[in-house]
Amino acid sequence: MATITKNTLSPMLLDILAKEIILETQPNFIWRNFANIKEDITNTPGTKVRFIKVDDITGGGILDEEDFVPTQTISSSIVEIEVKEFGNSIEFTRLASQASVVDLYEAIKELLSKNYLEVVDGYLRDVYYTILNTYYFNGTYNGAVAMAGVNQPFNVDTIRNTISKMKESLIPPFLIDGKQYYVCVLHPRQMASLRQDARWANAYYFNNTDVIYNGQSGIFEGVIFIESVTVRSSSNGTDPTFGAVFLGDNQVGLAIASELEIIEDPPQDLGRFRRIGWYQIMGAGVVNNHGYIVWTL
Repeated sequence: MATITKNTLSPMLLDILAKEIILETQPNFIWRNFANIKEDITNTPGTKVRFIKVDDITGGGILDEEDFVPTQTISSSIVEIEVKEFGNSIEFTRLASQASVVDLYEAIKELLSKNYLEVVDGYLRDVYYTILNTYYFNGTYNGAVAMAGVNQPFNVDTIRNTISKMKESLIPPFLIDGKQYYVCVLHPRQMASLRQDARWANAYYFNNTDVIYNGQSGIFEGVIFIESVTVRSSSNGTDPTFGAVFLGDNQVGLAIASELEIIEDPPQDLGRFRRIGWYQIMGAGVVNNHGYIVWTL
C-alpha cells in the first residue's frame, strides 16, 4: 500500500530553532554589542526608521537672587536608517533527513548560527567604518594625513592620543555595569604589539579582573580592548596596516523590523530536496560620529 511521507520541521520546532540560534550567537557578537538597538518600530511606516540625534546644551551657571533660571532650546536632528531584507539558506536531501533527524537538526543549527553571526556582525562592522574621524598614527599627536604616513605600531601612546581626542570632542563613553568605558576593537596583531609595551604590561596585571565581552583582552585607562580578525587591514605601501576602531556611546543605530525567523520551503522534486534558512529585516547607520578609526602597523 502506498504511503505519503512528509518529513518537514514543525512551525514550533522552527521557532525553537530560531531562539536557539539567537541564544548561541548573542555572546559571540562583537560589533552588534555596541549598537543602539531600536526594535519597537511598529509605529513607523515605510522602510526607514528614525533615530534622534540630540546636541549638547550650553549656558547655565551661578544665579543671583533676582535671576531667573535660564532656558535652553533642545537642538536635535533626525537620522533616518533604511531597513533591508537579510537571509541565507541551505539545502539538504530527504535521504539526509531520514538518516538522523537529530544530527541534521544540530548541523542546520550550527551552519545557520555561524552564517547569521558572520553576516550581521560583518554588516555592522562596515557601518562602523563609515564614521568620519580617522587617525593615521605616526608617533605624533597630530598624526599623519594619509595611510602612507603610518609608521608606528599600536601602543600606549596610540591609546592616550586617541582618548584625548575623544574627550576633547565630548564623545560620551558607554555606561557598563555602572562604570564609564570607551571600547576599542582592534586586530590581534595590534594587540600583540600593545602587549610588548611595558606600560601596558605593568598596568594589565593590576587592572583586569573583569571580563565583560567576548574577545576582551583587557581594560586600560578606561578603555575595554576587544580583539577581532574582522578589523580591516590595508597597507602603507610597504607594511600591512590595521584600522582599530575606538567606540563611544550612541554611535551606530540598529533598527530591527522583524526578529530572526527560520523558514522552511515546501519539499521539491517529489519531496527529495528540502531548503531551510534564516530571514530578518533590519538596517544600520551612523547616528553620531562618536568614535575614531586608528590606523597603525
